[in-house]
Amino acid sequence: SISSKTIWKNLIKNLIAITERQNLAWNLNIYNSIQRKSNSMFGSKCS
Repeated sequence: SISSKTIWKNLIKNLIAITERQNLAWNLNIYNSIQRKSNSMFGSKCS
């Protein structure tokens, strides 16, 4: 029988494959918004 560890590995692999493109777009959006926020924060701190 297949061990549960192998099943979990395959499940996680499939989940990652399915959501990779989605997460890439998401992470880019989050990264951009964080950059904008931190830029405005640092800008106000510096001035």
